[in-house]
Amino acid sequence: MTADILPSDFDFTDPDVNLRAVPHEEFTALRKAEPIHWVEQTEPARAGMSTDSGTGYWAVTKHADVAAVSKNSKVFSSRENGVIIRLPETATRESVELTKVVIINQDAPEHTQLRQIISRGFTPRAIGALEEVLEVQARRIVRDA
Repeated sequence: MTADILPSDFDFTDPDVNLRAVPHEEFTALRKAEPIHWVEQTEPARAGMSTDSGTGYWAVTKHADVAAVSKNSKVFSSRENGVIIRLPETATRESVELTKVVIINQDAPEHTQLRQIISRGFTPRAIGALEEVLEVQARRIVRDA
């Protein structure tokens, strides 16, 4: 069934696929026929990823499923491989391990605790207070360019 949906070597993370265009047709086909689909990857495409994670990734193509995955860090982890879905072929496991300090690559409870600390800096009022400073800097950058 899968072979009829996507070519066997199709990988949503392939830069060449995305250079041509966002693969809307492929996403649509999967949403209709196989909304949770295993995508096998070549070894260079998995550079830096944990060997325990397998030889590819699950493409989750329906909004409700994506929402469910994003809310279940006990089963689905951002921490293991981070959120970057394809790293350079030169990436190492050690380089991925170093990214675990970045909030988006953390799972609860660490993510929750850090988010509580920094969320005050991202309120509408706090962001609004940056507007004037950012506008001045943006105008300077454009002028200088």
